[in-house]
Amino acid sequence: RRAAAALGSMHDASAIEALALALARDPDAEVRQLCAQGLATHSQEARAKSALLKAIVDPQPEVRMLAIDAVAEFATPEEAAPIFESLRSEHAPLVATCERSLARIFAGRVEGVHDWMMGQDNANMQACGLRILRSIGDARSLGLIQALLQSSDPTLRVESARALAALKIPDAIRAMLDALGDPKESVRVGILKALEGTTRADVVETLQESCFDPSVAVRAQLTVTLSTLDSAQAVEILATLAGDTDATIAGGALLGLLRSPDQESQHQLLAVLSTAGNDAKRLFRRDSHDSMEEVVEQCRSALDGDVRRRGVEVMAAVDTVRYATQIAEALQDPDAKVRLAATLALSDQDPERVGDWLRALLDDPVAEVRDAAKRALFRIV
Repeated sequence: RRAAAALGSMHDASAIEALALALARDPDAEVRQLCAQGLATHSQEARAKSALLKAIVDPQPEVRMLAIDAVAEFATPEEAAPIFESLRSEHAPLVATCERSLARIFAGRVEGVHDWMMGQDNANMQACGLRILRSIGDARSLGLIQALLQSSDPTLRVESARALAALKIPDAIRAMLDALGDPKESVRVGILKALEGTTRADVVETLQESCFDPSVAVRAQLTVTLSTLDSAQAVEILATLAGDTDATIAGGALLGLLRSPDQESQHQLLAVLSTAGNDAKRLFRRDSHDSMEEVVEQCRSALDGDVRRRGVEVMAAVDTVRYATQIAEALQDPDAKVRLAATLALSDQDPERVGDWLRALLDDPVAEVRDAAKRALFRIV
């Protein structure tokens, strides 16, 4: 093993023959693994290529994975048959490696994957094929993927939706939207998840119909999908879902408004948060902290004073106590509207914590800010 490790780390072509022989003959799997690693650094050399191609059928999954990953750089479609065969393995990391390598080998030559899939009657193999097609993302796969979207196997229908999303063409998106009426909940959830981040404007109108889906899981995924779309209409749908009778959905919609890239989403969040149910607010506040980091940064660095002010208002609405220090930073903002918003946000907090911050505003150059600070100090005395 030490010798194999030393040879593999040499990065010297003179070591290739010894590594190749050991990879083919050594009974110790760890030695063969070290040899495969070493040969992978010489994958442009003919002898290394030959040895690695032979190792893609090694009985040890870890050795086979290294070889399959390495040969993806140079293997031809004709040499890929053993890699397709390894997709039948029960070793999940090996299967994932095979899928990645086959996607690299057949990029630009996707018909080879189509031909292989047409010869498969096993759902697991077809699912592997769909994942390979998703990685390649070639529009020529549309017809085959659409056919599998009609499969009786719900897992294949979900994988088909994911593969269609990767094509990024109108016909693929339309096929996904048409499938949102699938009778299986997991398929509808999978389709909505695959639609995350789409930039097509016509998608949102169809997604609105999913607001009435009887499945909580579907409506929950809908809030996540909508939160990834830069769309005013998506924001309106999220605002509607914030009134859902299920607290999980309502809380997810509030979180979606917080995360949405649309400029109006924070306005909508502030508008609906005050009327949301207590359970929805609790779930929202529990899950919002990671997203609030962006809001804090917005208050510190946004060039537009109105954007910084809105960030202060969002922090106050979400959890004034938790974000009091960050809100207090805005008391030094050059924009009087931002300082005023921060003053109002801190006016009902613990006087021992905020009193000094507010007293510093008694000399503020803007009368409205000074007056707000005085009223706040009067209330907390």
